[in-house]
Amino acid sequence: GAVRPDDAKGAAAYLRSVGFALQQAETASPQESFDRAARIIMEARTLLMLGGRFSRHAADLLAAHLEQFRAQVVRLGAVTAETFDRLADVGQRDALIAFDYRRYQRDVVAFAEQAADKGARVVLFTDRWQSPAAARADVVIISPVEAASPYDTLAPAVAQIEALVAGIVAAQGDRLRPRIESIEAVRRANNVVLDG
Repeated sequence: GAVRPDDAKGAAAYLRSVGFALQQAETASPQESFDRAARIIMEARTLLMLGGRFSRHAADLLAAHLEQFRAQVVRLGAVTAETFDRLADVGQRDALIAFDYRRYQRDVVAFAEQAADKGARVVLFTDRWQSPAAARADVVIISPVEAASPYDTLAPAVAQIEALVAGIVAAQGDRLRPRIESIEAVRRANNVVLDG
C-alpha cells in the first residue's frame, strides 16, 4: 500500500502518510503535463473551473491563484442543472480545469465530456485510477490520494496546484506583473488588506 508502517500514532502517523503521498506526487505526473496545463490555462479565452463535492475546493484554490494572472476565470461551484447551461457558451477557445477523484462524480464527468465535445481543451486533476473524464482530457495530472485514513488526501493535489502556479509565475512573471499590480492597487484603494 501507499502508507509505510512505522511507530507513529494518531496525527503523527497520518501526517507521515501524507508526507509519503507528497513524495510520490513528485513523479506521479511528468513536467510536460504541468507545462501543457500552464499553456492551456494562459491561452484560453475563458477558463472554467469544476470539481466534485470535496475537490471543488481544490478547483476554487487554483481559481483564486489564476484570477491574479488572467481575466475570465469562472468558478462553477457545486454542479447544478444551471451549471450545464454554461456549455451553451463553450467553444474551441475555452478550457475546462476539472478535479475528479475516486468516487468519481457523474456530473463532473458529463460536463467534461460535453465541454470536450464542444472543442474546449480539458485539463483533468485525478488519481491513479483515473476519472472516466481522462479519456477526453488533453492533459491529465495524477495525484496520490492514499493516506492513513478512510478518507483520501487532497494534500498532494494542493501541492500540485502550487507547483503549477509557481511554474506559470516563473515562465511568465513579467507578463503577469501589470495585472497583479493593478489588483494590488485596487486592494490598497479599498483597504482590503491590513499588511503592505
